Amino acid sequence: MIAQICAACGRGADDGVEECAGCGGPTKPNERYRLRQMLSHHGSRVTYVADDELRGERVVIKELMLRATESLKEVELFQREAEVLAQLDHPRIPELTDHFEVRRGKSISLYSVQEFIVGESLASETSTRRFTRPEVATILADVCDLLAYLSTCKPPVVHRDIKPANLLRRKASGEIVLVDFGAARVVAQSLHKSGSTITGTFGYMAPEQLLGQAIPASDVFGLGATALRLLTGREPQELWGEGHRFDYDRVALGSELAGVIDAMTAPDPQDRPTDTKLLALQLRAFVGNERGALERYASRALVTTTGNSDLRRPRRREAWRGFGGDMKLFLLGLVVSVLLASYAGASVGKAPFAAMVAVLGSVLWLLWAMLKRFRRAQLYTTGRSVRGVVTARHVTQQTFSIDYRYQVDGVAHVATEKVIRDTFVRIEEGDEIAVWYNPRHPAVATLSVIADQRGQLPV
Repeated sequence: MIAQICAACGRGADDGVEECAGCGGPTKPNERYRLRQMLSHHGSRVTYVADDELRGERVVIKELMLRATESLKEVELFQREAEVLAQLDHPRIPELTDHFEVRRGKSISLYSVQEFIVGESLASETSTRRFTRPEVATILADVCDLLAYLSTCKPPVVHRDIKPANLLRRKASGEIVLVDFGAARVVAQSLHKSGSTITGTFGYMAPEQLLGQAIPASDVFGLGATALRLLTGREPQELWGEGHRFDYDRVALGSELAGVIDAMTAPDPQDRPTDTKLLALQLRAFVGNERGALERYASRALVTTTGNSDLRRPRRREAWRGFGGDMKLFLLGLVVSVLLASYAGASVGKAPFAAMVAVLGSVLWLLWAMLKRFRRAQLYTTGRSVRGVVTARHVTQQTFSIDYRYQVDGVAHVATEKVIRDTFVRIEEGDEIAVWYNPRHPAVATLSVIADQRGQLPV
């Protein structure tokens, strides 16, 4: 088993050995640190877990090998991260504990030493579980507090790369920690230097970052895009729509949370929330079920919850999803009913008549099923949308149905509708759904789509 890693050549070495048997060089970068595990190696940058033998604790050491750099920009970004972290003092931002330079012959390496965070990134969590709306609202609130702190620094600091991979959850406390300040810069530099380098991750970068400009509102955009990733399970660039807006199922997220995300990801930085401390308080009130906590954002959501909504109107053919199952039931029922009717009718000498009645009954059932589909298609075409809530789920043999409640002009309505099995198993009581209703008779309604982390699901 490898006990340590040689700082000179990267080979494994026995614990306590000061001189590498492979290269003959010192195994430690200096007298203080012993490298234990390589976390990543990208080009000229290597990241290790190491032991700080002076303080007796685990740390993260980042190394930049100057010989392997492709441009001076890499050196600038590496040094900038150390400079930015040195001026920050926040319990949920890694502390910079040391930085130094090592010369080995003609090669030079720069090192920065940071606090070791025991935990997992939100990017890793997205591959193993589903995030709920309260969870995402709590994460948004925690990171908003961090952004509020960065904006009060003198001068303000812009991270420029807010994304799930750079948000770690501490294993012990569950706190969200913001890491990787390699792309960060102070606002004064961003505004007064021309030709600023475009830095960040596509999909999470605000429009102004694509022009080489980064301001505190740019981090707000990245955080809003991160919320979309956690809630939908899809990368933000996959949701990019017209008008520099994200196109997603706002009904499934709820008007309050959708309104917050729409405000945070507004194309114009001036339309984004500026007081992230206040937004954090409002999000925590929302998690605590405080009525009207996010009302100001709900009213700004890009989807209206009553009347003619901006929600994507379903196509007529979507009403016929699952009709193949109806046809299978029809054919099976037709065969079984004809056989039973023929057997029963034969005993009284009226087999042809009994079989005809059975066929007629099956055809009437099919027509009834088609009529429901036609009605749904009609509501998709001429109906209006409203947000509904699932109130109950029912399973009867092979039939799956849900009860839901919706409100039109202050009047509450309840309804029950059958859904396909794949949809049934992915929804729970309390989930929000899209309902399309007849404007003249609001009690006549149907569902359009139900959304979860995997996207739109057919009814």
